[in-house]
Amino acid sequence: MKKTNTRFKLTYLLLLLEAVFFASLFGGTVPYAFLFLLLLLPLLSLSHLLLLRRFAEPLLAAQTERIVRGTPTQLGALMRNRSVLPAPAVAMVVRSHSEQRPQQQVFRFAVDARGQAQAWVPMLFNYRGLYRFSLERAVYFDLWNILRLGQKVGSVLELVVYPHLYPIENLRRCPILSEREERFLRRGWEETGLYSDVRGYRPGDAQTRIHWKLSANKNDLISKVYETSDDDELLIWLDLHRCGEANALDLEERVIEMALSAMDYCLRRALPFTLCYRQNGELVTCDGRTAADFERIYTTLATVPFDPAVNLTDFARVQMPVRETLVFGVSPDPDALGCLLDNPNRRVQFFCADDNPARWQDLPQHPALQLFSLPPDQDIRKILEG
Repeated sequence: MKKTNTRFKLTYLLLLLEAVFFASLFGGTVPYAFLFLLLLLPLLSLSHLLLLRRFAEPLLAAQTERIVRGTPTQLGALMRNRSVLPAPAVAMVVRSHSEQRPQQQVFRFAVDARGQAQAWVPMLFNYRGLYRFSLERAVYFDLWNILRLGQKVGSVLELVVYPHLYPIENLRRCPILSEREERFLRRGWEETGLYSDVRGYRPGDAQTRIHWKLSANKNDLISKVYETSDDDELLIWLDLHRCGEANALDLEERVIEMALSAMDYCLRRALPFTLCYRQNGELVTCDGRTAADFERIYTTLATVPFDPAVNLTDFARVQMPVRETLVFGVSPDPDALGCLLDNPNRRVQFFCADDNPARWQDLPQHPALQLFSLPPDQDIRKILEG
């Protein structure tokens, strides 16, 4: 920056000498040199600004490819100058259009000839979701920052902020998953050779599970079904109902992070499940069978919105052939839990982000129902591991 200022001071000195030369050439005196200078400088500055506007390219950039909630990162404005003239002063206006971070940021820097410069501002995203930033205009300054020329820019940068994951080692406080994992480990897979039935191959089935001899006879892939197989499916309900609390966004973050951390644990342990939630009035289901499925679920839940119009009761009445159900939500809904418990073979465990005791008084008392709350002063790993 100092080098650029020094160079431009020398440039103005040369312009003054040039003005003196032209004044003496046309018979003028030294005072005429300043008059020539006053006429020459605005013309040169305006030409300079017009060239910069044509050859300078303003852009937006993010320092981190995948931004995780609560992890500091930086948002930057980048200027590429393809002209032979430097830009002594540039101001770029960036606006945020996101609900969680509505603000305007101004970046100022200098760009050398045929060079590039960038300015960064630190950012910390406290909530997941889709953030949209637009580079609205770039302003170039010259002639001691008196002359300026603005340029409208249509550059848009969209950032997806992903939920934070907690590395869970065990789920001792979640009997459904802990018992399910014990059954899966105890069954022995193909090492014991004990299986109760066969069925058609499904994507995600391990190669060791395929009945190769029977597949060759039927000319189609056939998989073995074990007595405690993954056909006994686990259902994970994600309640996206937005409550009216002042800290609703914080509670929603806990719900998403609780659910994703538990699903990550299941897929790393090869415990299959089906995820269900409501979005835009429709029931959405996602199957989790292998560890590769987690990336798809993780990306989807990074931007899924909570909605006050979501009513879990309408979808809890769906009688799915599942005996074990995990529910993740902001606050427990007595009617929805009652509908889930209408299935006599179903066990339900509800993980609640809101620990307000007043919300627990009207909940149904049922031996197949277990409730877990996540107080604000504890992390998800503690509530799940015990």
